[in-house]
Amino acid sequence: MKRNPEYILLTAFIVISAAAVIVTSAVFSMRESEENGYYLVTRLYDDSGYMPVRSENYWLRPTDSEYGYRIVKKNGESLIGIMDYGDPFVIEDEETGKTFLLLRYVDGNSYTVNELDDELKCDIIEAMGKNAWYVYKPSELDVTRDENTGLYYIREKGRDVWMSHILLRDEADIAAYDALADKYADMFSAIIPDRDVGYIYAAMEVEGISVRFDEGWLFIATGGMQFVDVKDAGTSWTLNLTREEYIVLTEYMRENYEALRQDKVFGYDEWKIIFDRLGVEHDMPLNPESPRYQAAMEELVAVWGEYPYPGMTTEQAERNLRNRMKEYDDEGYRISIYGIAGMYGDDIDVSERHMIIDIPEEYRQAVFDYEYRDLAVNNGVNHNFSEIENLYQDFQSAMSKDDRLKATWTLGRYRMIYCEALMDAIYKKDPDWEPGDAVDDEVFSGITRETVESRIVSDGEWLYLTWGDDVSDAIFDKEADRQRRLME
Repeated sequence: MKRNPEYILLTAFIVISAAAVIVTSAVFSMRESEENGYYLVTRLYDDSGYMPVRSENYWLRPTDSEYGYRIVKKNGESLIGIMDYGDPFVIEDEETGKTFLLLRYVDGNSYTVNELDDELKCDIIEAMGKNAWYVYKPSELDVTRDENTGLYYIREKGRDVWMSHILLRDEADIAAYDALADKYADMFSAIIPDRDVGYIYAAMEVEGISVRFDEGWLFIATGGMQFVDVKDAGTSWTLNLTREEYIVLTEYMRENYEALRQDKVFGYDEWKIIFDRLGVEHDMPLNPESPRYQAAMEELVAVWGEYPYPGMTTEQAERNLRNRMKEYDDEGYRISIYGIAGMYGDDIDVSERHMIIDIPEEYRQAVFDYEYRDLAVNNGVNHNFSEIENLYQDFQSAMSKDDRLKATWTLGRYRMIYCEALMDAIYKKDPDWEPGDAVDDEVFSGITRETVESRIVSDGEWLYLTWGDDVSDAIFDKEADRQRRLME
């Protein structure tokens, strides 16, 4: 029996989203103790390379099966959730002056909220280093309350809704979130096997981008919108979305959530009217001569062996083809999740992608300024990457499609060089400097993008920073470069 293509797509999505990560647990052995300035911290080591830490009231215990630290209090009670290795999620409440540690809950997309004291802060820095410590200010985050569930979700400013995380402030929030995940598993057990998968759509519902009906559920995920009808698979549907369409439809669903739910607006014919009103492309012409059509058809044939495959109706085949066509532009270039064509290199040899080409000065300067601020202002600790991501997206859009992969590679090499030159200046001044330490104002005196670039040489694939007049060492012996810096 042939599966409906929408069901096949959904099943693949669920399997990937719900994949479990299982590795061996840690074994501990005591090595040494030292005074860290706040409390006596006992340092232990395990086979994973991550350091357990014990203090007067806490034990930070690595759990490799969960890729992070479990925090155990003196009374034996564990805080609910896991602290990711190398990346503690800490936020500040300006009104109260309190600091909170967010711990990853069982689904990986929600976080429990735990008030942070000085002792636990000290333990975290002891375990992960100063360079991992970063406190998000309220001005960097958007926190939103969902009126239907009463739960909150959080995201960095400028991020799309799908990059949000659910905040579980207390046991009541945890119970409500668990119950919502169970509802999805209970209502749609033919597709959603258990609570673990139910969390995926529970989070979407809190964010306002998944609506439950008796017949099934409608949701917007990265790159697409889908209705899964659990009673009649033939009425399920999927529409691929550009990034702009995703943003428009996300806002529409969140603003009209209750009306959509009460009026049961889930049929494709009903949504076609909405798509037309919002400018969402859904009925593009099927022209076999167009590069867009040809690229989409080539991919479908590669996947299925023949297309349409046996058992597909004409309507299903055409809708699926139009969906695949939305992944390409008018010239047949695949479009990335950010709406930028020419950024897929699977069928291009690495030697043709990793090439140094000319980069406009304005973008080289923007990247140099970003790296400079990262060290001079943020002391090498910056967990807000939206600025550099937006810079790269603007840069890629400005380059020709055929050059975008090579240009992105080249700008990345310039970024590495700028960072290397600035870090070298820091270590010359203070060999013991670590990320998180303050950087002396005079360290970067006389260093500009132009002075750094005057020292760059290239072999056509990489950029290298020369030291003195010995160009050969710079190109062929990077270890000698590192040793020379340490000896100066």
